Amino acid sequence: FILTLISILHLKVYKTEEYKLMIPKAELLIKDKDDVHILALALATNSPLWSNDQHFENIKEIKLIKTKDFV
Repeated sequence: FILTLISILHLKVYKTEEYKLMIPKAELLIKDKDDVHILALALATNSPLWSNDQHFENIKEIKLIKTKDFV
């Protein structure tokens, strides 16, 4: 089911090895350690991050998109 959903949504699954070099930087930028990996991935891929989590709001190195931006 998950693989079908991923193919429909055109999502890519990343392995930790693809963004692991950005983990130390992400650890310095964010207080919530649960968010380190998603932040490291956004940094490594230069992708926007869709979240309503306030922990990401003051991180200048990423483009933050909130749900309200879509409505």
